[in-house]
Amino acid sequence: MMQARAVVGIVGALMLAACTSEGPPPSAQENYAPHEPQKAYLYYCGGCHAAPQSGSRVASEWPAIVSRMQQRRIATRIGPIPPEQLRMILDYLQHNAADARDPA
Repeated sequence: MMQARAVVGIVGALMLAACTSEGPPPSAQENYAPHEPQKAYLYYCGGCHAAPQSGSRVASEWPAIVSRMQQRRIATRIGPIPPEQLRMILDYLQHNAADARDPA
């Protein structure tokens, strides 16, 4: 039982450290920069939390959410999402938002 608690504690600490550490230097992030919108979204937005489904919000909500997350990345020293990737992610989210889908 103590071993299980220790493992859970270590895993929790590692997960927390991943979201609060400086992360790779900006040049490393820019060199990786996925060029497919969904992959970029999952890479940058799913790194610290479960990335919500793009259809969980309407298109007009996504700019404020993306901006808030970008500011959080900067404040926690993870590093900003490169501008090209940020625009691609926002376009992807708005294009697939709840109000952007064709009614079935």
